[in-house]
Amino acid sequence: MATTAPTDGGLADTDLPAELRAVITGLDLTRLREIRERHRAAAPGHGYSKYLDFGGQLVEKFAHVRRLQLARQPHRSVLDLGTGSGFFPYLCGRLGHRAAALDVDDTPMYDELVAALGVNRRVHRIEALSPLPDFGVRFDLVTAFQICFNGHKTPQVWTAVEWRWFLEHLASRHLAPGGAVFLAFNDEADGRPYTPELRRFFEEHGASVQGPFVHFSSLDRFRREILERPFAPSGQLAFTAALPAHEAGSDGPETLFRSDLVLHEDDMPLGPAHQRHSLVREFGAGRYSHWGAALWFSSSDGTDPNTNGRRYAISFGGAAQLGREGYELDELLAWLRESPGAAPPGDGHEAMLWRALDFITANSEHRIDGDHDRYAYDTPRVLHWMWAHQRGLSQGRPHLSCGPRAYALKALLDRLELTSRLVQVFSTRPASVGAHRFVEVLDPRDGTWSCWDPDHAVRYVQAGSGLPAGADAFVLLGPQHVVPERRGERGWEALQLAWLRDHDFAAVLFEAVDRAIGMRDPVILVDPLRFDPGRAFDDGERFDAWARRMFGCCRFVPVAAPR
Repeated sequence: MATTAPTDGGLADTDLPAELRAVITGLDLTRLREIRERHRAAAPGHGYSKYLDFGGQLVEKFAHVRRLQLARQPHRSVLDLGTGSGFFPYLCGRLGHRAAALDVDDTPMYDELVAALGVNRRVHRIEALSPLPDFGVRFDLVTAFQICFNGHKTPQVWTAVEWRWFLEHLASRHLAPGGAVFLAFNDEADGRPYTPELRRFFEEHGASVQGPFVHFSSLDRFRREILERPFAPSGQLAFTAALPAHEAGSDGPETLFRSDLVLHEDDMPLGPAHQRHSLVREFGAGRYSHWGAALWFSSSDGTDPNTNGRRYAISFGGAAQLGREGYELDELLAWLRESPGAAPPGDGHEAMLWRALDFITANSEHRIDGDHDRYAYDTPRVLHWMWAHQRGLSQGRPHLSCGPRAYALKALLDRLELTSRLVQVFSTRPASVGAHRFVEVLDPRDGTWSCWDPDHAVRYVQAGSGLPAGADAFVLLGPQHVVPERRGERGWEALQLAWLRDHDFAAVLFEAVDRAIGMRDPVILVDPLRFDPGRAFDDGERFDAWARRMFGCCRFVPVAAPR
């Protein structure tokens, strides 16, 4: 049933509780009635009447004042975000608190109300991952009611990624020590104020959640750690900062995407994370890697972070992990574990590998172009995009080459707790060095390694026995003894991959080394009769020089395939 606004806008004495009437003594109700009448004539229709019920809004906001115990507390500083009519900061001010507000100025009725109430409002549009203006003070309480700035009822509604950044920003720039945050959500299109994943995120970070209300008594869990200068130059655009206290949660050779560290330059998050150090050095632009006891990073614009005057800080548990947010990735992981899909028959271990392989191939497009160069190695972003495409929420697919596809598969396998390592195979046919990257996976049952290629949705097996083939088989056995397999089909010609076989891969690089066999540095197995490390790539760089530049230390181990 459509509601109608009270005849007097809910401003009659009989409409207001006595306690509220005492607080608003002196309020120019005549001016409020004039504003209401002026805008009632232009009301857009159904549903708008609640905004004309000024008395009802005062009662509602006073209920929040009482819920937050502002009527009984000593004077505090309060910031109200998306203030709308301004009634909440007005009531706070009447109770002796120092109140400020923030909102856009695209609603004339609200503009007039804020002026009539004498509210100190800053005009600003709140956007995802964008800082708030500086108010010159820190607040004891930050509130937001009937939140719309979170992409309300749009496909861009904020996830835990945006909320984490926003709360970190409040904690580091706007909230006083011990300050609190109170959020009141609108229902989204599905009738819920937030997803179960977002509720879990709030609760795990200390919030009390009741219906649409989310109350943080403290944001201590969101505060950032400032990095101390000087930062050590580490070649070209890269610098390093020592992080010995955070080594346990860092990336490493066998956990390439474990770290959940987020690097901030002033108030903006940098990235992508989990980058190869050679990419940080050569391309910069905010790339970083939390590796071991150090942070390899670059500034956003190539300047020296020691002298550019910006503040660099870190936080943990954020968007640097896989997927747009870890909880959303949990949905994907559950789907990989449980979805029957079109996976071939087999035990759970093998079926899950096929699902992961098919997911990467079906939800990305092999293409190297400008789009690829912008985001392909931003694995968290790519995985979120692919998961959205899988669910029909994105029409386009990310453009990825074999390397980024392998990184994405490795990331999923890490989270599925399957031991794996990235490998590259190389050839010197026809005239320059060619490379292809895929993933080796350890079978925990028998300790054997098998190769899974997300670029072609195949795994590699030994030609005669059909047993899994590790990457070293390309060198030790030769390509005539290693064949691709998919959906019961086997063979280079059968799967239309003869062109790949003809590369005659004769060297294999183990990027994530195997501690069990004593490999500490990247190792390249080479058949010296088929592969010359002195051969150059298309750009003229020698292969051995490239390996030293990319990996710092790299051992060549000569082996020979049967003739």
